[in-house]
Amino acid sequence: MVAGVEADGIVHRESYDVVPPKVEYSLTELGDELNTALGAWGKRRMAVLEEAGQG
Repeated sequence: MVAGVEADGIVHRESYDVVPPKVEYSLTELGDELNTALGAWGKRRMAVLEEAGQG
């Protein structure tokens, strides 16, 4: 899964040549945009569910 989001430019992977191995992941600018969009969608969805008495 990580390879897909990395290849799609959503996540940046930084690996370090140390022992024990160390890898850090961070969102790219595109990842930040996606995170914002999904957060807004989630808030709207929760409001709809609450109005329907399902939240």
